[in-house]
Amino acid sequence: MTASSLGLTGIHHLTAVTARAAGNLAFYTGVLGLRLVKKTVNQDDVSAYHLFYADGQASPGTDITFFDWPAAAERRGTRCVTQTGFRVASPATLQWWRERFVELRVRHGAVVEEGEAAQIFANPRHAYTRDLMAAAFKLAAPASEEEEDDEVELL
Repeated sequence: MTASSLGLTGIHHLTAVTARAAGNLAFYTGVLGLRLVKKTVNQDDVSAYHLFYADGQASPGTDITFFDWPAAAERRGTRCVTQTGFRVASPATLQWWRERFVELRVRHGAVVEEGEAAQIFANPRHAYTRDLMAAAFKLAAPASEEEEDDEVELL
């Protein structure tokens, strides 16, 4: 079995922390339109919920999960994730989201790059994108055909 036969071509999901589960639920389902596909407890801390959201088909890459740990507002330091994002299918879809966020008064930033991902990664035009790329881990080179035929050990 290979990674490519499993369809593992990118990030499956992201897990974050929320201090307000009710507001989190309202935003991800009511504003973004994701489905709450599972609500369980954190296996390491059963006092905290673990909320799972995804698109209507629970497609890999649309999953985002949250641990519910009520806490005071944090002070951000270096190397903290402060923004996440989802891809959209087209410029028309992106325009729909802009209008929806304005209508619902959701704070959002401007789109600074549009185009094919490979082109943007190879030649980012905007300072924000260049800074993001400089802060990110370097992407590994594509696997050779020989490496793709190797079996992947699953635990």
